[in-house]
Amino acid sequence: PPGAYMIIPEEWGALRDRVLFAAQLGDSTNLWQLPLSADGRAAGTPQRLTSGSGLELHPSAAPGGLFVFASLQDRVDIWKLPMEVSQAKVTGGMERLTSGAAAKLAPVVSGDGKKVVFVSKRSGRPEVWLKDLESGKETALAAINSLEGWPAVSADGSKVAYGTGENDRRVIYVAPTSGGVPERVCEDCNTAWSLTSHAKKMLYWPPGRSVGLLDLASRQKTEILQRPGYAIYRTRFSPDDRWIAFHARNRPGRSTVFVAPFRGATAIADRDWIPVTDGESYDLAPSWSPDGGVLYFISERDGFRCLWAARLDPATKHPAGPPLPIQHFHTATRSMIHLTTNWLGLSAARDMLVFNLGEMSGNVWMAKAGTRE
Repeated sequence: PPGAYMIIPEEWGALRDRVLFAAQLGDSTNLWQLPLSADGRAAGTPQRLTSGSGLELHPSAAPGGLFVFASLQDRVDIWKLPMEVSQAKVTGGMERLTSGAAAKLAPVVSGDGKKVVFVSKRSGRPEVWLKDLESGKETALAAINSLEGWPAVSADGSKVAYGTGENDRRVIYVAPTSGGVPERVCEDCNTAWSLTSHAKKMLYWPPGRSVGLLDLASRQKTEILQRPGYAIYRTRFSPDDRWIAFHARNRPGRSTVFVAPFRGATAIADRDWIPVTDGESYDLAPSWSPDGGVLYFISERDGFRCLWAARLDPATKHPAGPPLPIQHFHTATRSMIHLTTNWLGLSAARDMLVFNLGEMSGNVWMAKAGTRE
């Protein structure tokens, strides 16, 4: 169909003169059929069979044109997990922080645990949102042009940095969370990864696979992380601004969480990268505990996408023992696997982990495909 994407051939089976498939058009994923000639070639234009607002997938056909399919709803909200974060100890059950149908993406919590910033299309267009966890109030801070704005928030929650597009260029703005005019701070900068504790410097993703440092006062840019063959993501300052955590990928389906010393506007040599994980699974999105002694991350090491932690030596930041499981998501209903990794967020505050999670629900329906004319 014109403008459709995510074409998924689903079923031929009993329907010898057509093929059923799922396709996403706009915000909906519906079932379509394509007429076929006797030799299996397309014999007409695709015809939409369903028109629901959810995810309509996995048709199975029977003689006479009857078919069944799944109609699914995938809800993405932000959750918190109460913890003694510096001890890697869970103290309570998960709590939902947001509601509503629109997905909430790339959440990050301020270090004081009072504010959560995230990206959503709840008003119909992509925006950066702020939720005050004390009052419960949610406020739209800025409009962006895609769902990949990836906000970063200062430790005290006073400022947020976010990326957007302007005239085919990626730029980054910094805005006060209390309201006010955003300030454009970086041109040709894809993503704002992290702010120092006093919001004077920012880690960002420039074009390419490296990581840059921006001095927000002077606007000086310095490439500080780069390694041939590695794509580097999710760089985060430690609470004392002396270290950087990140994950880097050098082969499909595998990535390693690293820690490296931060020495200001100076490139960090490869030899100073400290591996926190072994690179044999997909480990991503590291986040520091407030005392810098524990690094939390998302991992697929057990075959699912779950929350894990690594204790670090206080002085060297080398791992002090194997990774620890924190929260498993081993069910199909509530899982991180429903989200692409660039939409997943994980961050730690003094008494909680904050992350987003997909919840899948649905029903099985029966319908009848129209006959070919």
